[in-house]
Amino acid sequence: MVDLGADSISYGSIPETNVSTLTQQLTVHHILDVRRHFNPIDCMSLKIIRQELKPMNRNDLLLVLCNLYQKREIHAWCNKVGHNIVLITNDSSDNDLIRIYIEKCAT
Repeated sequence: MVDLGADSISYGSIPETNVSTLTQQLTVHHILDVRRHFNPIDCMSLKIIRQELKPMNRNDLLLVLCNLYQKREIHAWCNKVGHNIVLITNDSSDNDLIRIYIEKCAT
């Protein structure tokens, strides 16, 4: 996983890269905005993400738009069920917008 700040990254063997250049290289199959479904009690956003991933093919990429609090629960959930988080970016113009690129696993 690569966790990007607002403008650029430096991660392991990945050279410093402009965020827009890196995201243009990703092929997103579905986009899902779960920000309005945030509820810390029932994790509704995770249920919606699971439903969106279910019909997708293995290795397809889902772009999830979420907030900072959802980022934590989505990250933990992906680790638990085995989906791969490819990239996380924060929007410099909207501090409440986080993009998580999730690659569907075999489950």
